[in-house]
Amino acid sequence: FQSAFSQSRPTPRPGLSAGRRVRVGFLVTAGHEAGFIRGTAGIIERLNADRFETVLFCAQQSVKRIRKSFQRTDLAIVPLPRRFDHAVQAARTASCDVIYFWKVGADTWNQLLPMARLAPIQCTSWGTHGTSGVGAVDYYLSSQLIESDEAGIDAHAHYSERLALLPTLPTWQTRQADRKPANRDAFGLASDGAIYFCPHRPAKYHPDFDAYLSDVLKADPNGQLVLLCGLRSQDSDLLRARLLRQLGSSLFRRVHILPAMSLDRYYQLLSLATMVLDSPVYAGGITAYDAFSYGTPVVTQPGALAVQNYTAGLYRRMGISGLTATNQQHFVDIARRLGNEPDFRRDYSQTILDAGDTIFEDPHAVTAIESFLHTVTQLKKGESKSAGVRESRP
Repeated sequence: FQSAFSQSRPTPRPGLSAGRRVRVGFLVTAGHEAGFIRGTAGIIERLNADRFETVLFCAQQSVKRIRKSFQRTDLAIVPLPRRFDHAVQAARTASCDVIYFWKVGADTWNQLLPMARLAPIQCTSWGTHGTSGVGAVDYYLSSQLIESDEAGIDAHAHYSERLALLPTLPTWQTRQADRKPANRDAFGLASDGAIYFCPHRPAKYHPDFDAYLSDVLKADPNGQLVLLCGLRSQDSDLLRARLLRQLGSSLFRRVHILPAMSLDRYYQLLSLATMVLDSPVYAGGITAYDAFSYGTPVVTQPGALAVQNYTAGLYRRMGISGLTATNQQHFVDIARRLGNEPDFRRDYSQTILDAGDTIFEDPHAVTAIESFLHTVTQLKKGESKSAGVRESRP
């Protein structure tokens, strides 16, 4: 497909701008603004204006929302026209040295726009959960904290892009504010027993996770499992039927699949939960940040891919090791202890709260991304390669 696209729309690679500052574009397509704002606004706000000139690309209908989300008055906002070829021209006319695509592959536009080669250097990161697979995306910004360093695993081989390993997570997150307390009755939950919360999107409930959930409920006869069904009723119906089949009717009686709720109610439930259970196939990223805002422990099990390691990476950043499982039985044992040993759970909760300064509003994320932007533009100019960027291909 990429080859056919390139043949149908042959375009020369743009050159670097002649400006003193590095001109950096951040591009988000319609429907993905919320994650973009949450994940990158803090970084964009703090980029050194003496070194970097910043341009934001978004859909025409999103301009007001994007503008209101930033305090800087020097940010250029370029609305992307509704016609694809006009959008490509508008982005190229902005003459960016680097364009950071918030998501690649989540919709038709953010799949095709990078293929049109809008800037001499193109990259993606946190918003694209894994490689884009697009040959025209030059770099993927990841972290040493979430890429596996186990023997026999080559993290670079997981990406079609050059892999840039930052020393911290490539995102800026703010600790969630305290919400008005709620009780279990407000969510239809039993007054006693641990709450094993799985707040992930239904797409993250890989069938391999079913056995973990079953073993957790077997290990704690008083525990209750809480899941969110999302906005699509057909997804929750399919998940409900699968869990009933996999867990059996006896265990399934302690499973609560709750409907979509407001953010305030979601955060109330998250702060009420005994713990969050991470899917070992597709770990929580934003979910982990939200849970840690309230000192809610997350049980996680890392794997070979970065998408399995988001929570484990945050624990590494905080210096916390006891909640990262090595296998399924270890995962269940940690969950059981959190659910049945109040002191064990309380100690970890306080440790998470105390260590939060290392992951929330992390200034190192800004300096790491600034270093990356400087390095790749210098590389493009033929200067010596910085030790801060490791490449998976020449």
